[in-house]
Amino acid sequence: MKKRRLATVLLSTVMVFNLLSGVCAAESRNSIENAVSDEDSDEYVEGEAIICIGESDSLEVLGKNDDYEMQELMDVSDALEDLDTNEFKTQSVKDAHLKLVHSDKLNTKELIERLENDSDVVFAEPNYIVSLDDEDTDTDIEEDEERKVEDVDLTGLQYAYGKDVIDLPGWNAKNSEKNSQGVVAVVDTGIDYTNTDLQNVMWDEGEKYPELVALGGGKYGCCFIERNSKGFLYDSDDPMDDNQHGTHCAGIIAGEWNGVGVSGTANGCKLMAVKGLNDKGSGANAWLINGLNYVFEAKKCGVDVVAVNCSFGGPLDSLGYQIITNKLSKEGIVVCWASGNDNLNTDYHNDDLSLYGGIDGCIVVDSCDFERYPSTFTNYGRRTTDVFAPGTDILSTIPVDCSAGNFVSEYVELDDFETEEGFEFEDGGGDVEADIKVVQSENMRAFFGENYVLKVSEVKCDKEGSVTSIKMKTKLPEDACRLVFNSKCDSDNTDAKIAVNVSVNGEDTVVDQVNNTSCCSRWQTNIFDMSECDISGEKEIIISFYDKTAVGENRDGVSTPVYLDDIYFTNYKDSEYAYLSGTSMATPMVTGMVSIAAKYFPDDSAGKRAARIIGSVKRSDDLKDLCRSDGLVNARNMIDGKYYPVVNRTGYDSRGKLHIYGYFFGDTKGKITIDGKEYEVYKWTDEDITLNNTSSMTAGEKEIKVISNVGSGTRWTHVDAKDNIGSDLYGRLPLPSDETMREKLKRCNMIATGEYKGNIYFLGFYKKNDTITIWEYTPIDDNNGSWSIVDEDIDWDEGDLTRTDKKLLFDNDRILYATRSTWLSISINGNDDIYEEFYKMGLDNLVDIIETDIAKVGDDIYLFATATDENKEKIYTYLYKFDADKEEFTEVRKLDRARAESNVVVRGSDMYVLFGNNEGLYEPTYNKWEFTDFNANIQKIAVKENDLDFSIIPAGKEVYEVDNLDNARFVNAADGIYMFGAVSINGTLDEGNEKIIADNFIWNPDKATEEADFTACSRKISNTMLQNSLGVECGGAAYFYGLTNSASDKIIFASTKADCGNGNGWNSGREVNIYKSKSYSRSGLPYTVNLTGAVTYNGKKHGVGGIGKTKKAIASDLTLSIPGIDADGFEIKSVRVRNGKNANCSPDGTAIASAKQPELVIKLKGKGKLTSEKKQLLKKYNNILKKEPIPFNITQIDLSDSETGSISTFELNKKGTKAKKIVYTTSDKTDIKLSKKDYELSSDGKTITGKRNYAGTYVK
Repeated sequence: MKKRRLATVLLSTVMVFNLLSGVCAAESRNSIENAVSDEDSDEYVEGEAIICIGESDSLEVLGKNDDYEMQELMDVSDALEDLDTNEFKTQSVKDAHLKLVHSDKLNTKELIERLENDSDVVFAEPNYIVSLDDEDTDTDIEEDEERKVEDVDLTGLQYAYGKDVIDLPGWNAKNSEKNSQGVVAVVDTGIDYTNTDLQNVMWDEGEKYPELVALGGGKYGCCFIERNSKGFLYDSDDPMDDNQHGTHCAGIIAGEWNGVGVSGTANGCKLMAVKGLNDKGSGANAWLINGLNYVFEAKKCGVDVVAVNCSFGGPLDSLGYQIITNKLSKEGIVVCWASGNDNLNTDYHNDDLSLYGGIDGCIVVDSCDFERYPSTFTNYGRRTTDVFAPGTDILSTIPVDCSAGNFVSEYVELDDFETEEGFEFEDGGGDVEADIKVVQSENMRAFFGENYVLKVSEVKCDKEGSVTSIKMKTKLPEDACRLVFNSKCDSDNTDAKIAVNVSVNGEDTVVDQVNNTSCCSRWQTNIFDMSECDISGEKEIIISFYDKTAVGENRDGVSTPVYLDDIYFTNYKDSEYAYLSGTSMATPMVTGMVSIAAKYFPDDSAGKRAARIIGSVKRSDDLKDLCRSDGLVNARNMIDGKYYPVVNRTGYDSRGKLHIYGYFFGDTKGKITIDGKEYEVYKWTDEDITLNNTSSMTAGEKEIKVISNVGSGTRWTHVDAKDNIGSDLYGRLPLPSDETMREKLKRCNMIATGEYKGNIYFLGFYKKNDTITIWEYTPIDDNNGSWSIVDEDIDWDEGDLTRTDKKLLFDNDRILYATRSTWLSISINGNDDIYEEFYKMGLDNLVDIIETDIAKVGDDIYLFATATDENKEKIYTYLYKFDADKEEFTEVRKLDRARAESNVVVRGSDMYVLFGNNEGLYEPTYNKWEFTDFNANIQKIAVKENDLDFSIIPAGKEVYEVDNLDNARFVNAADGIYMFGAVSINGTLDEGNEKIIADNFIWNPDKATEEADFTACSRKISNTMLQNSLGVECGGAAYFYGLTNSASDKIIFASTKADCGNGNGWNSGREVNIYKSKSYSRSGLPYTVNLTGAVTYNGKKHGVGGIGKTKKAIASDLTLSIPGIDADGFEIKSVRVRNGKNANCSPDGTAIASAKQPELVIKLKGKGKLTSEKKQLLKKYNNILKKEPIPFNITQIDLSDSETGSISTFELNKKGTKAKKIVYTTSDKTDIKLSKKDYELSSDGKTITGKRNYAGTYVK
C-alpha cells in the first residue's frame, strides 16, 4: 500500500504499510528471506507465485512439473462458492487449495503465464512482499544497555475508551468482571509475551495440540519466517516480536487491566501470536497465509478462536486473502482488516477496490482521531469499508528492546487549563503582541474532550511573516527530552498554515508546524526535541507562531487565533509503551470488541457477531457516507443491544422474489425503499425480508433503506449489483469476448488512450510485472467493436505509471506517450520501442519536472512541462515544440500561470489547457506537492500559421457547483468538449442522501461565450462515480472508459453515440447473433469446437435472462461441430446455453440488459462401451468443456429505413385468422422471426405489412 501523505506529527511516526507492486529484472533467488530483508529487494519474491487450484487431473500434472515445485499453503475448499466477485475465472471450484509455486528456472512473469494457461488454476498471482516503512522501526540498540521501566499508570493518556469515543463500560476497572472471552489471533510481527501488560493475557496452550505442533507451533503461537533481516534464524515455535507493530496491536486488543501502563479494549480474552512479518516489518504473502492457516487449524482443533486481527491489511492486491477471509468466516472467526493509510476512497480507486464485500464475518476498519473526525491518513469508502475506530495517537505496548529511548515511560503534565492551578503565560516579545486567555471550548472539541483551552490572539498572516510569541518560565523536569503540546487554529481561516517554533533561552529546537490543510479544524500534537538544550535550572521557553504560506504574499489584514492544550514534558527512558497512528491501530480496537461480543452473545455466527459491531455504531455527520455504517464503533450500544439494521446481501428465490438478507430488522414489519422507491413487503423476519413486485426493477447498485422499529433509526446500505443500464445512461460498448483477454483487461491499469486511423488505442500498465500492453478497439458501428492486443509485455523500469488522464499521440505508425520525465515511442507494428529522458531532449534547463502532457496540432507536437524552481517553492509550466530534425524539444514560452494536474485538449487548431493548479507546498518526506491554488480558468492557445495566440477563458459558474472537480477529465468531440469524472449531486432523497444527477458536462468553444459554460448532459456515464477514467474522440463521438464497483467486470466502456440499453455486448431489445465460422481450442482438449450460422434469442423463451429456468434451449439454426471425436468413439451428448459468470438477469427472463455474453456448455458421451482409459479421457474432456465453455456474442442488427429485405415466409393458423410463422430475410440473408409487434395483419388474414423498419408487404 502506497503512503500518500502524512499531515500530523505524532509522539512517534505514523505506522503505515507499503504493499509494493511491480518487479525488477529477473535475478537468481536464494531464498524468500533474502527477498524480504534486502533493502533494495523486489516487491515480490522472484520466481514464485501463489495459485488457487482445484483438485483435478491437471493438479497432479502440475505437481510433477520439472520447472517448478508446489507447496501447500491452505485448503480453501468451498470458500469460493458464495463469493460475490468478478475476479475469478469460475466460482464452481470445489476442493480448492492455495499453493505456493517456486521455480529456479522461470521468473515470476513466466511462471504466472505458464500457470494461468491451465484451466483448473482459478488465479495465479505474485508472492507479494508486505512491508512496514523502515523509518517506523529502529531496533539497532545496544543489547547490554541498562533499562528500567517504571510502574506508571498511563491510562490517563488513552482517550479512546471514554464516553465521547467508543464508550466502553467499566473500562480499566481493577478486579472487575471479565468483559470478553475467547482467543484473538494477531497475525503480524509477533507479540512480546514478556511485556508487563501482556504476559498474563497470552494464549499459552499451543503445545497441547499435536496438529499445531506439526505446523511448527509452540506455546504462544507460531513463527512462519525462517530468518530475520540480518540472516539469523528464528525458531518456528517462538513468535516473539522483534519489531513493535504486533505488540502494539496486541496491547490495544487486550492490554491487562492492572493499574500499570496501558489497558486494552478487552478484559478476559487471550492473545494468540502469529508471526508473519520480520524485524523490519517485512513478509511475503505466503508467510502470512501460512499464519492464517495456523489460525484456521487451531479453530479446527477446538481452540475457541473468535477473531483474527489483520492490521497488515489495506488495499492488498491479493485474491488469496479474500478466499481465506471467507473460509475463516465460515468457521466462526471474524476477520478484522485495516482499510489502509493512503487517504483514498476505496470505492473508486482502482488499486484499492475492496475484496471483502459480501463476506458476512468481515469488518474493514477506518481510523478517526480523538475529535471523532476521520484521521488525515485513513482510507474510507461507503461501500467498501464498515466502521471507524480511533487510530490517531494510540498509546499501547511495545517490546522494550524496540524502544531505544524514543517513546513514553514518564510524563510531567504542566497545564491542561482545567483548573486555576497551572502555569502563567505572557507575551513573548514577537512582532505582534499576544493576547492570552484561558477560554471554554464551547464551539470546538478540546483535546481529550476537556472543557478549557488556552487561546492566543492573534497570529497575523502577512507577507513579512510577522511572529506572535508566548513565554513561560519553569524548572524543567530531570532528564526532560521533549516538550509536547497540542494546538489548533481557528477553523474559519481557510488559508493560514501556521508554523510553530520553540526556543529554550534562545536555543531553537526542531521546527514543527500545525497542519492546516483542512481549514485547521483539527488538534495537532507538536513534539520538540530538547535533548541538545541545557535544561539545568529555571528556563525561559518561548513558543512562536507565524503564517508560513503568507510570506511574500499580499494578504495583509488576515489573522487567526491559535489554541493550546495539555502541555507536558517527557523523559528519555526506554519504555514498554509508545504512541503510533494508523488504521493498524484502529483495527485491533474493533477486534477487541469482537471478543466482547463473544462474551455477551456466545451463540452468534461470525456474520452476526460482525453485524453487532457494524450495527451498534454511534453515527456522526463527520463520518456520514465515509463507511457503510456512517459511524464510530460504540461498545455500550453493542452490549445493550441497540442496533441499526445491517443489510449484507440480496438474492432471488425460485419464485422470482427478491430477498434482503442481514440482521436486526426486527420481527415487526417495517418499510423498505430501494433507490427511494418503496416496495411491498411479502414477508418480514429479523434476518430476511422478502419483497413483492420487483420484476420491473432494473439491475444496478441499489441503496436499500430498512425502516424498522428496532434500534434508534434507519440505515442506508449498499448492495453490490451491476450498473443500471437505462435511458439516462450512455450505451455500453462490448468488452473482449475472449475470456482470457477479458481477464487480462480487468487486471490492466489503463493510463492513456488515443485515436488513430479510426481505431482506439489504450496503453495499459501491469504493476505485478512492470510491463506495458497496447490494446486496440476497432469500432464496427456505434454500438459494437472488436478488441485486440497490438503489443504486450513491453518491459518498463522507469517508475510506476499511475496517472490515468494522459493521451496517446500518433506519428507515422508510432505511439507517442509522455511520462513525468520520459518520452516513450512504441511502434504499432511491433518493430521497436524507444525510451528517452526529457532532460536529454532539450529540457535540461528545468530543475525538477513534476509532470508533462502532450498535444498534436496538425503535424506539430507540443509538450507542456510543469517543473519547480531550485528551492522547490514555486512551480511553473513551460510550453515546448518538438523539432523532428533534431529529435528534441525547443522552448516556446513559460505560461503566465502554472498548470499542474491540468488537462490539454485539442480542438481544430486550438489547444485548451483546462484548469490545473498554480501554487503548492512541497512535502520533502514524501517527495510530492500539495497544491493550494486552483486555476478556475482555461488557457487557450490558438495555433496560427507563424505564431501562437494566448488567451484566458474564465470558467462558468456551473464549474463551481461540480463536486470532486480534482477528478475531472476532458475529451473533445464534434459537439464540444466533455468534462467527466467530476459529478453533480443533489440531496433530494430522504435524509439528504446524495445522488449523482450528472457525471459529464459539455462546453462548445465554437459558440461565442465569455465563459467556459460547462452544462450538465442529460445522460450519464454511470450511476456511481468513475475512477481511473479516460476519454477519447473517435468518429466525432466521445468514448469513455473507467472503473466502478457497480459495473459488470468493474469496467465501463461507453460512448455518446451508443444506443441506450446496450450492455457489454448485449442488446436489450431484439437479440440476434450473426456468426461466420469460428473455431475454439482449449488447453488439454485435442479437438477444436467449430461454430457457424445464426442464433436468434428470446429472453423468456430460451432462458437467457433466467438461468435456472430453461437452461437447455438453443436455436436450431446454429451449427456446432467437433471434428475428430467420432473417430475416438465420442459424440455430443448435449449442448446448453447459459449466461457468462455473474450474469445479472431477472428470473423471469425479461431484464437482460446488463447480462454478460452467453456460453455453450458442451457435454460428450461415448458412442458405445468405453475402455477404462477412454472413460478417463471422457471425464477429463467434459471437465475441460465445463470449466471453459464456448462463448459467443449477441450483437444487434441495424434495421434502419435503408435496410433492404423482404418477408420470406408467411404461414397462417388453421383458421386463417392469425399468423403462425412470419420470417423477414435481410439483405445479408439473415432470417428474423417476427413477433406481433413487428407486423400488421389484415382483417382477412391474407396480407401483412412490416412495422418497426421491416419494409415490404407480403400477400398470401
